[in-house]
Amino acid sequence: MRRTRFVAAAAVIVVVAGIVGGALALGGSHHPTRAASRGSTHRSRPLTAARGAPSTTTVASADLTPAGATAFSARYRAPSSTYTVAIHASASCWVMATDPLTGKVVWTGTIASGASQSVPVSGSLHVQLGAPTDASVTLDGRPVQLPANFRSPFTLEFAVAS
Repeated sequence: MRRTRFVAAAAVIVVVAGIVGGALALGGSHHPTRAASRGSTHRSRPLTAARGAPSTTTVASADLTPAGATAFSARYRAPSSTYTVAIHASASCWVMATDPLTGKVVWTGTIASGASQSVPVSGSLHVQLGAPTDASVTLDGRPVQLPANFRSPFTLEFAVAS
């Protein structure tokens, strides 16, 4: 009798574990983890239009460089007027844009390979990239450059000068 209960309990555990594992494998997670990036480093490179991105005939402007940086974030000066931050993904990239003053999520989602997302902004903005090596970011068409030795996930902090 005890052996039958033990076998039945073990079977239930295996079935539940299979269902949970299958759901995680199919659903995935849209939130990056720092554990996945431990020990990995990325070479520095400007975040510019990825290969295959549509080009325009606008006048080239200088890259936007960080005013301050750490391995996981960089601060950039944002215009005092409204502006647009655009993210283009060369491979699937999770993104979360938030208003740093209120904590409100402005936009979040996964940008598919070859797709773009534009975020109109008035004020400051934080943009977290789950896969920064697979994304290019511009501020009003100006390429945004990441600092050397950045890590995933990476947060770009666009702050209006006070």
